[in-house]
Amino acid sequence: DYEEIRKTFSTPEGAKAFVDATGIDTFAAAIGNLHGKYPVPKRLDLELLRKIRDAIDCNISLHGGSGTAGHYFEAAAKIGVSKININTDLRVAYRHTLEKVLAENKTEFAVVKLMGTVIDEVQKVTESKIKMFGSKGKARP
Repeated sequence: DYEEIRKTFSTPEGAKAFVDATGIDTFAAAIGNLHGKYPVPKRLDLELLRKIRDAIDCNISLHGGSGTAGHYFEAAAKIGVSKININTDLRVAYRHTLEKVLAENKTEFAVVKLMGTVIDEVQKVTESKIKMFGSKGKARP
């Protein structure tokens, strides 16, 4: 239940104390983001994120981004989140596509002939996330 999850959220005061005590350069905020798939819809507390952003002077990352509605990340990026983890989304795209390709090609064993479609699908998911996060064209050498 969401209220139980809220008990685990970061606080601006706790974030500041942790950043000050450790000197970290990236703080992993807990604002409703949860690793992997979750039985209730994920809801990010964007107002809390704004307060954390105002309280600390370092990068902010969000772990557990997979399965979260995109509008949350569009807003989080505008607030100043610099890194969002979406590993489960990539793994799901990989596995589902691989299973489909294997089912459609039961006699093929050359990995190089099987993986093109899988790689393309993972790339599509990756590119959609880059666009969603407002990161397109921002890579630095």
